[in-house]
Amino acid sequence: MMEKNIYMSVLLDTYGNMLTRRQYEVIDAHYNRDLSLAEIAEWLGGSRQSISDALKKGCTALIEWERKLGFAARQRDWTTRTELAIKDLDDGKTEDARRKLRDLIGLMEE
Repeated sequence: MMEKNIYMSVLLDTYGNMLTRRQYEVIDAHYNRDLSLAEIAEWLGGSRQSISDALKKGCTALIEWERKLGFAARQRDWTTRTELAIKDLDDGKTEDARRKLRDLIGLMEE
């Protein structure tokens, strides 16, 4: 469950501005603030069912955009590669770090 919460939070950060305001608020409240559907319905107004529908539609859209565009996965990959290059620098492996950074630049140019 924790992994799904983190994944949905990352997708919300990445694609949230493409959602309707209501979908954004519902997903943010559910995954980032850990509110139940009933609590969100009380806070935003509306029925528990309308909140559930907004959550499902919004999450489906986020997952579909990530499947098609892959921005969140690319960001995670770039961060990991950058951290490995920094570790190489810290360990005095400058040639390894240089190679990793060049590879990263190549990925960014694609």
